[in-house]
Amino acid sequence: MPDNRFAAIAHGIARATALAACATLLTALPAEAVIEELTQAGYRLKQEHGFLPNQYFLVFEPVV
Repeated sequence: MPDNRFAAIAHGIARATALAACATLLTALPAEAVIEELTQAGYRLKQEHGFLPNQYFLVFEPVV
């Protein structure tokens, strides 16, 4: 079976800085919302990385 993964990288609302707040709030999606939606779509969170400033990096894999 192939090792399929899905990654989501985005600005989180809680992590928005004052300078980027206006632009970020227009497009920001909380990590919790992404996790919930992808869980309902048949994926599970495999990894969460914190090396990107003011962003989240989530890696999902399909539930088999």
